[in-house]
Amino acid sequence: MTVVKREASAYDERKVMENIILGGPNVIKAHLEHMLEHQEFEYYQIALQVLAEQNIAVPSHKQVSEQVGPTSCPGKKEQVLVQDKGERNHLSSDGTAPISALSHWPIQLHLVNSANPVFVGADLLLAADCSAFAAADFHSSYLTGKKLLIACPKLDENQDAYVEKLNMLIRYGQLKSLTVLRMEVPCCGGLSKWVKNALAKLKQPIESVEITINKVGEVVTTKAL
Repeated sequence: MTVVKREASAYDERKVMENIILGGPNVIKAHLEHMLEHQEFEYYQIALQVLAEQNIAVPSHKQVSEQVGPTSCPGKKEQVLVQDKGERNHLSSDGTAPISALSHWPIQLHLVNSANPVFVGADLLLAADCSAFAAADFHSSYLTGKKLLIACPKLDENQDAYVEKLNMLIRYGQLKSLTVLRMEVPCCGGLSKWVKNALAKLKQPIESVEITINKVGEVVTTKAL
């Protein structure tokens, strides 16, 4: 027996994906789930990018939720909610309460993991924190059929990271569209600014629109970004 020591090539997710793709959808699915299970989010994002570049559909795969330990925040645990199945939530006494359109958690942009598969192929709604309180029809008119993120350009910290997070969501999540729902106050324009900066880094822009509402929920303007 001869023992030979030599330098191994660095792990290359792109090269790995070339072989994984040959195995078909089930092999791709297993590989994506394996990376999520081991929290290899960077490699997961690279894998999604390779699939997008080769126009290969991302197979439906299991979402691996973040484990909540004694020192972590339970509110950050990734969840798919029952409303995604069309079940009624908190019915009033006469059974006429509307169905919530919220399909996942968390929704705060600061807390969201950009590699969460719930965003893959989604129509994304980036809404100002105040918008759901101003628009009485928020769920039925804006949220239905979309995945939600909320943020506040006035109060949120570390906003520089938001542009990169949005860029990663758009690129690696292969988003179908992105809607910004903002208030008419000037500071709320920061939401659209983040999106524009994120879109500027893309080779192929996606359908994106900005809807501005006033303090009583009336639409003031609607325009493409």
